[in-house]
Amino acid sequence: MPIPVRQNLRMGSYLMRQKLARREKFPLIVELEPLFACNLACPGCGKIQYPTEILRQRLSVDEAVGAIEESGAPMVSIAGGEPLLHPNITEMVGELIKRKRFVYLSRMPCC
Repeated sequence: MPIPVRQNLRMGSYLMRQKLARREKFPLIVELEPLFACNLACPGCGKIQYPTEILRQRLSVDEAVGAIEESGAPMVSIAGGEPLLHPNITEMVGELIKRKRFVYLSRMPCC
């Protein structure tokens, strides 16, 4: 799947701004895991060994958006087992898009 022209242009301008500012290191993408739980039954997965209160922890929308704002990265990959299990994932993605971040929802196996 090709990358949209708008994303290419915005990423190119972001890279150019970083180079003009003579920054050697800067973020391109941040992986955000807003929840610790997973709906996959992977053999040997370490997550299932945690107590229930740990597995039910979730980042709030404000915490997630704040972390991305702090990083300054133009792209966000929301991963962590199954990000769609988060009860506020729609609001979270909406807030990140409002802040002109490119958001990728990634369902990756935890093992």
